[in-house]
Amino acid sequence: MIRVALLLSFCIGTLALLLAVAGTSGFDVVRSFFEGISGYSLERSEFVGYGPISEILRRMAPLVITGLAVFIALQVGLFNIGAEGQLKVGGLAAVFVALFVGVDGVVGVALAVLAAIVAGMIWAIPAGAIKVWRGGHEVITTIMLNNVAAHFASYLIAGPLKKPGSSEAASDFVSHSMRLSAIGDPGRTVTLQPALIVGVLLCIVAAWWLVRTPSGFELRASGANPIASLFAGISVRRFAFWGLAASGGIAGLAGGMHLLGQEGRFAEGFSPGFGFDSLGVALLAGRSPLGIIPAALLFAAIDQGSLRTQVATGLPKEISAVIQGLIILIVAVMRYRRSFAR
Repeated sequence: MIRVALLLSFCIGTLALLLAVAGTSGFDVVRSFFEGISGYSLERSEFVGYGPISEILRRMAPLVITGLAVFIALQVGLFNIGAEGQLKVGGLAAVFVALFVGVDGVVGVALAVLAAIVAGMIWAIPAGAIKVWRGGHEVITTIMLNNVAAHFASYLIAGPLKKPGSSEAASDFVSHSMRLSAIGDPGRTVTLQPALIVGVLLCIVAAWWLVRTPSGFELRASGANPIASLFAGISVRRFAFWGLAASGGIAGLAGGMHLLGQEGRFAEGFSPGFGFDSLGVALLAGRSPLGIIPAALLFAAIDQGSLRTQVATGLPKEISAVIQGLIILIVAVMRYRRSFAR
C-alpha cells in the first residue's frame, strides 16, 4: 500500500511539475478538461450540448476493437505490437472493395468488412509463422510489419488508389450506400458509431468464449503456462499461430469499420495511433475482455479532454500521452504487487 501511495504521489507530482513548466493553472486545466468531456459549462452553469460525449464515443469505437485484438494475443502470451499496421491494411482492403468491386448496399458492406478481416489476418500470419516455426520474437516482426504497412499505404494512396485529378494523397470517398452512419441526431442526442456497438458485442462474446468453452480455456492455458499445457496435450504452437492471426483479423475489422463508419476514404493520418493506444487499453483491461470497454472509454475521454484543454489553456496535447503513460504505470505496479504477494 505504501508503494502504491508513493507511486501516486510521484505521478501527481510529475503532472504538477509539467503544468508549472507550461505555465498553466491546475484549476483551469481541470475545469477545461471537465467541460471537454461532459459538455457542461462551469462558467455558465449549463449543459451546452452532447458533442463532447458523442466525440468520446466516436474515439472509443476503434479502441474497443483494436484493444480486443491485442487482448486476444496477450491471452496466448504474445505482444501484438502490429495492430496499427493490421488496422491500416484492413482499411485499405475495405476501401478497395468499396471502390472497385461494384457491389453496394448491405452485401457490399459485408464484403468490405470481410476483406478487412482477411487482410488483417494475412498481415499477422507472417509474424505468427516466424514465432512458431523459427522462434523469432513477435514484437520485432510486428513492428517491422507496421512500417511495411505504413509505406505500402502511402504508395497506394499516392498511386493506384489515389482519387483521379486530386492533388491530395488520398483515395476517393466511398458511396453513401457503403457508409456505416452514426446512430442518433447530432447536436440533439448522443450519437453512437456502429463500430462501437460491434466492439462491445465482440467483447461480450469473447468474455463468454474464453471462460465457458474448452477452446477458450485451452487458449488461455497455452498462454499462461505453455509447458504445463504441452503436458496436458494442448497444441501451444497452434494456439499461438491462430491466436495472433485472429488478433490481426480483429484489428483489420477495426480498420474496415473505421473507414466505412468515420473516415469514408483512406488518406494520410487514417489512424492517429489507435493500434498503439490499444496496447494500453488491453493492459488496463485486466483478465477479462469486458475490461476493455471502460479502458477504451478512459483513453478516449483523456484524448477528448486534452483537446479542450489545449484550446482553452494552450497546454500541449502531448500531456494526454503523459497521463495515459502514468495510468498504465500505476496499474502495472499494482498488478505486480498483487502477483508478488501471492
